[in-house]
Amino acid sequence: MGDQLTEVNAIKTQFKIDYDVLQKLKEFMTEQTLNESVKKLRLKEENLLRDTGLKINKAQAEEESRVRKELDKKHCQEQIEFRTLTATR
Repeated sequence: MGDQLTEVNAIKTQFKIDYDVLQKLKEFMTEQTLNESVKKLRLKEENLLRDTGLKINKAQAEEESRVRKELDKKHCQEQIEFRTLTATR
């Protein structure tokens, strides 16, 4: 969760910088061009945030699956050892 928050903040910071640059350039642009540029910038930001969230969630799910698999394997080995030990007594 911390990684996702860090990534989101970094993306938002970068797009804030880009937005501020657009605002400084607005006197050289038509209102329509400015609005389109801001709209495109916000769309790119949202898409990047969504993609980043999906990638982080996928990585977390893969890590959970890997850990779960390792724990299941360890549990099975412990069961085999226990049953072998009780069978030999």
